[in-house]
Amino acid sequence: MSAAGELGLPPLTPPGTVTVTLVLPYDRPPKSLVGNSRAHWRQRSADTAQVRSDVTNLAKAAHLHRIDGIRRISVEFVWAPGNRLRRDADNLWPMLKVCCDALATGPRRNHGVGLDLVPDDTPAYMEKLAPRLDLPPARKGMWLHIGLYLGVSA
Repeated sequence: MSAAGELGLPPLTPPGTVTVTLVLPYDRPPKSLVGNSRAHWRQRSADTAQVRSDVTNLAKAAHLHRIDGIRRISVEFVWAPGNRLRRDADNLWPMLKVCCDALATGPRRNHGVGLDLVPDDTPAYMEKLAPRLDLPPARKGMWLHIGLYLGVSA
């Protein structure tokens, strides 16, 4: 039994939960995937396809598509810009949406890119946590924290 269980405390993660962190290959979100962007639709489409492909490939490299019994997932997007300039975390929602689409949808949509970890990115299958900005001393980069809630189908 764990130390938390011996003290009568609840476990830090619920039973049947696995947390995976994907390190995204960006120092900053693409300009067209920021909330205040006025980018041309063609640039936004290209950036969306690139991020979707990168997230799918990273998740496959982590073997997430091989885990059976995923009932629900939670996704948190974290950006550490590496400086203390003022930024609005709400502007990161478009980037989070593209990442979530890559995890939830499969080949029938998104031009054949997607993992199909869950059937859809609706609240019944996916919890999207608010994007977070980490200020220094956090190292510069971007991460997706994915919580996988496992269970047996009824």
